[in-house]
Amino acid sequence: MLFAGLLPAITVTTCFLFPWLAAFVYPGSKCFQLFLVWRYGKFSKRDLSTGFFSGFLAGVLMCVVPVVLIGFGMLEQLDAEQLRERLQELGVLEHFFLFVLALSIINSALEELYFRCFLFERQKLYFRNWTYLYHGLIFIPHHLVALSKYFDLGWNLLFNFALFIASIIWCVLRDRGMSFLGLWVSHILCDLVVLYYAGSKLLFS
Repeated sequence: MLFAGLLPAITVTTCFLFPWLAAFVYPGSKCFQLFLVWRYGKFSKRDLSTGFFSGFLAGVLMCVVPVVLIGFGMLEQLDAEQLRERLQELGVLEHFFLFVLALSIINSALEELYFRCFLFERQKLYFRNWTYLYHGLIFIPHHLVALSKYFDLGWNLLFNFALFIASIIWCVLRDRGMSFLGLWVSHILCDLVVLYYAGSKLLFS
């Protein structure tokens, strides 16, 4: 299970170190992760039929703090030029909204399936709070590697601390019975706020 928890980080690191392998490694890893969810995860019809409104409410509440911080200029000290250059290299800067929308919908679904419906359900420690802490931590490494390409260490750590808190919240919600659909909806809202609202301010204001 430790390997399964680190698999996303191993995948992202491999793609960064060997870009020519990315077209094979990344989709292959995602397919393997989905196989683990299908074979060993906890997922039922209820996970797709209930929880939309509770997930929407959770997402709105989770977005309050980042919206306030961003609105009050938290990101003004961040140099956006490196981010702009990276997005231009990827060819997505001109289609930023569509890029963010696709990333928010697809990536959040994959992460909730893998981290909450599989890893969290299959790896619970004796003490519940330690379980939340552990799964908050294993959500960080692949984001830490991915964001290192766009931000310096200080901002990277700050953003990943926010992801750590968000992961704990989603684990608590899952532990209390929230469906995959609810988790997915809340994750989409959070991604849209962080990626689109904050990204637009950084890149276009």
